[in-house]
Amino acid sequence: MTPLPAAPPRRAGWGGVLIGCAIVGGLAILAGIAAVAFGVYWLTSAGRHYPTAAVASPQSKGTVRVGDLAGDAGARALLTRLFTRMQEVGQGDGPKLPEWMRNLQAYQARQGISQWLPREATLSMEPDAEGVPRIVLAANMKGFVRPIRMAVTQAMKGDRKSSITRHGGHEVLNFGTDTSLCFMDGTLVVSYHPSTMVPALDRLAAASASPSPSDARALPGRWDLSGWLDEETGTGVLLGLLASPENTFSSADPPLRGLWDVRFGIDIESENDAKVTAEVAFDDAASAAGAQPWLAQGLADLGTRMEPSGLSATATDAVDGDRVRFELKVSGLQNAFEQLLRAQEQPRRRPTPR
Repeated sequence: MTPLPAAPPRRAGWGGVLIGCAIVGGLAILAGIAAVAFGVYWLTSAGRHYPTAAVASPQSKGTVRVGDLAGDAGARALLTRLFTRMQEVGQGDGPKLPEWMRNLQAYQARQGISQWLPREATLSMEPDAEGVPRIVLAANMKGFVRPIRMAVTQAMKGDRKSSITRHGGHEVLNFGTDTSLCFMDGTLVVSYHPSTMVPALDRLAAASASPSPSDARALPGRWDLSGWLDEETGTGVLLGLLASPENTFSSADPPLRGLWDVRFGIDIESENDAKVTAEVAFDDAASAAGAQPWLAQGLADLGTRMEPSGLSATATDAVDGDRVRFELKVSGLQNAFEQLLRAQEQPRRRPTPR
């Protein structure tokens, strides 16, 4: 039998080429998506956070702490309302937007506020060489730290009065005055005196990454804003707030003799109401009892002075051993803000002289 001729070799078809191209193209698309996702993450993520309470040294003369206001219903409602009203004022006397668009603006306001408010922030009054309290602030931002840092750094390069130094691997932006700023990963540090920035960065760098324990000097409870002031700072703040022509005092017999410290907390209950609680500690019960009438009169006068701004306040106080504790319930936050907006609008609406 005559053998059959050998079959010619099979040529590669276009199917395999197309499949290979599809695989390569798919991988390229996946790589592009991954690169975009990484870029978005790099732009929007905050980076490492440091516990902001570490910005305060043991020698601090007082601290003020702010929690995550976006997570508190009352604070979020107040800030959203304020932001929305500012948007409405910015539109001027133009046509009124439809309701669905106003609702969209309100939603955007809530989202924007939640995005830009820090997770936590701590302000500390650090003494300089002469014992004068100097402010330093640390805030844990939620995102967009890197693009903000790049924009600020780039803007500084054109300012001859500004300079950039380094400490602990982080850039410190000095603005030519006593103010300096450092983006410590996702923690923003702001100092208003040259003596406070470097020690604050060292304390933050040495702090544990875990949340810091509650400050023993702070007022117990959950507050939107809280803090404490030492003897000197607390006395100055109380005298500045509560002294009035109707509530005078004699330097020979000061009303706050023996004051030890002041602790306070503020709870924003709604877009219109807030509660301020404070506890003033003295050396002994006699000093607390002696200061109580002056503090009570000062709180009553403060409520009266707040009325023209649209605010109303009701104060209660009690003496508990060597401490005087008082609560101030404030209402009319929206009225006060509306009056402020009207005062800002009046100069713009004055008719131009002919």
